[in-house]
Amino acid sequence: FQNVGCSPFACAAIAELLCNPGELRKLHLFNNMSDDAGAQAIAALLARAPKIADFKKLSSRVKEAGGQVLAQVLAGKPLERLNLSDNPMGATCGPAFNALLAACAPTLKHLNLSEVCLEDEGLLALLPGLARCTGLESLELGANEIMRTGMRALAGCLKAFPRLKVLNVKENEFGDKGALALAEALVGLDQLETLDLYQNEVKNAGALALVKALADKPHLKFVDLNANYIADAVVEEVQFYAQETLHLGEGVLQEFDDNMEDMADEEEDSDDD
Repeated sequence: FQNVGCSPFACAAIAELLCNPGELRKLHLFNNMSDDAGAQAIAALLARAPKIADFKKLSSRVKEAGGQVLAQVLAGKPLERLNLSDNPMGATCGPAFNALLAACAPTLKHLNLSEVCLEDEGLLALLPGLARCTGLESLELGANEIMRTGMRALAGCLKAFPRLKVLNVKENEFGDKGALALAEALVGLDQLETLDLYQNEVKNAGALALVKALADKPHLKFVDLNANYIADAVVEEVQFYAQETLHLGEGVLQEFDDNMEDMADEEEDSDDD
C-alpha cells in the first residue's frame, strides 16, 4: 500500500480485511497519511502476523504514540528488514526501539530509522539493543540531529557489525569531533559498500581521517562527503587519496559541488560532553 493515501480508516480496513495474516511475511506502506491512529490499526494486524520479516511504514506521519505501539508489537518478530523512516516519532521512542532491536537481534539485517527525530537522546537510548544486532548489513540514521556525543556512542558500537555494507548518517550535525570518532570505527568495517556522510559539518581533519579510514575496503561503491565544511585544498587532497591510494572507481567518491569551503575555518562549539 504505497503512495495511495492510506488514512487511519483505510489502515483499519486493511487490518480487518487481512483477517488471517498468519503467513504474512512482508508489508509495505509508504507515503500515506495514517498518523498514529493508522499505525495503531496496522499494529493490531502485525500482532496477528508471527512470521513478518519485512516491514516498511515510512512517510506516514506517525508520531510518538504510533511509534511506541509499532515498536512494542514488532518486538520478537523474525524481522530481517525494518524501515520506519520519515516519521516524526521523536527521541522518547528510543527506549521502545531499544527493546525492539534487542528482541529482533538474531534476525535483523537492514534497519532504516532516518528522519524519525531521534536526536542524541533517542539514539543513546536504543544503542544497547542495536549493538546486539550483529548480523546487520545496512544501517540508516540520516537526518536525526545526531551531534558529536551521539556519533561517538554510535561509533563505539559499529565494531559489533562486521557484515555492515551500508552506513547512512547524512544530514546530521556531529562535526569534526564526531567524524574523527567515526573514522576510527570505520577501519574495521571490511565489507563496507556505501558510506553517506552528506552534510554533517565535517571539516578538514575529519574529512581526511574518514577517507584514510576507507583503506582496504575493496567493495566500496558510493562515498559521499559533499555539503560539508572542507577547504578546497583539502578537498583536492581527499580526491587525490581516493584515486591514487584507494583506487576508487569513477563515480564512487561523489562530487563536492555543495561543499561550504567558507565554513572550514569556523570553530566548533565547545565540547560539553
